[in-house]
Amino acid sequence: MRAFLIVSAILLVSPAPAVEPEVLRARAALALAFAPAKPTYAESYKKAVAEAKPLLVFVGQPAREITGCVSVAVEAFPEVDSPAVIVGLPSAAGLRRIDLPGKPTMESIRAAVKSASPNAALLPATRCDGTTNCRQ
Repeated sequence: MRAFLIVSAILLVSPAPAVEPEVLRARAALALAFAPAKPTYAESYKKAVAEAKPLLVFVGQPAREITGCVSVAVEAFPEVDSPAVIVGLPSAAGLRRIDLPGKPTMESIRAAVKSASPNAALLPATRCDGTTNCRQ
């Protein structure tokens, strides 16, 4: 009896109608329209400075999230050949910069974030808010 009920339920259920391509395109357009926008470098820089968090700039590669940091992906960055990761560490003068060439591992990025000691080999502080003149 149970098998009969299962078979009859399957036969009574009609297959789902095919979705028209126009409907699919409309759904995709709505999804893109309401998707959250990716943050820009300038927005990420301001957030990192305001929250005193390290800024991770992934140049020429997708951004990866690290707890306690602000991450952003960009296609190009001043004085950097793609790909690279630029680590900006909070300091009194803005963000102190460490360049990690290539596609570094998560461990090497974490090590760079922890290397905020005065003896660390840091480049001068920069204020690059997305304008063409990033050295001040």
